[in-house]
Amino acid sequence: MATTLGLKRGWRRQPDEPTDADVQRGVGRGGLARYGAERSSTRIAPPQVPNPVYAIGPVRGEAGLLRQLVTRILRDLPRRPAGGGLLDPAGAPAGRRQPVADLVLLGNLTGGGGGGLAVFDCIAEIVAEPALRLTLLLGPQELHLRRFLVGACDGQRWLSEGGIAFLVATGIDARLGAAPSRLRGEVAAVLGARRALLDGMPPSLVIGNMVFSHGGGDAAVPIAAQGVDALVLGPASGGPTRRDDGFWTVHAGPLMGLEAGPTGVIGLCSGAHFAQRLVALRVDIDGCLGLLEATEAAGARELL
Repeated sequence: MATTLGLKRGWRRQPDEPTDADVQRGVGRGGLARYGAERSSTRIAPPQVPNPVYAIGPVRGEAGLLRQLVTRILRDLPRRPAGGGLLDPAGAPAGRRQPVADLVLLGNLTGGGGGGLAVFDCIAEIVAEPALRLTLLLGPQELHLRRFLVGACDGQRWLSEGGIAFLVATGIDARLGAAPSRLRGEVAAVLGARRALLDGMPPSLVIGNMVFSHGGGDAAVPIAAQGVDALVLGPASGGPTRRDDGFWTVHAGPLMGLEAGPTGVIGLCSGAHFAQRLVALRVDIDGCLGLLEATEAAGARELL
């Protein structure tokens, strides 16, 4: 599978690639101004993160694949170069080791695999893992569900984005879609304390020069000015494109971006439910990229 994807192992800064400071100034090494003009089409600085980072695409209810993939990540982590950045600078709770890597889930956790609340149970296990700092990002499912639960909409968008599968998996009568107020109460009751996870999901996460979100955001808009809908649902102009400010975009679009070299845009949707495959991007502190996968047939393995 690695050969058919055309994946290339890692990528390191070349002698003529710009440094971090060059990216900020918009010039190439030696003060050459050409980098500012060419970077949107030919050049981008390598990924720069303070500690190892793993990002997983849409899970869509496949709790078993998620558990396999996280187990594979934990086996992979001791082989990664140690990071120099600070995680949880306030210190870890008493008796708990400080995390050594970030794990980012790009949203759309349920609504496909029929696992219902099983994904939330798996997430609780990940939260308890001391080596990982977990961040759950909003996907369309979570965004529309959150808006529905606070009464901002009638829930039809959520139902069409995987909500029906969630109702079936949790035993809620799907016919309640015609009665939003009753459905809202039923869903809130089933979620219970898990709703705190939903309410706490941000639309994006910036680590070093990498921006993680489900929809990818609008490349023409500064990161700090991005709207929630662009970050979660995607830009109105279409799929995310390469930014010209030196930041990489990691999103939940079709699996792409690692084929031949520095592309600046990486998609991580591998068809978790329909293809029975879940992938994780690995970003090392030296800028190398890797890909891990979990499949129903082959279990978890490293692709590159």
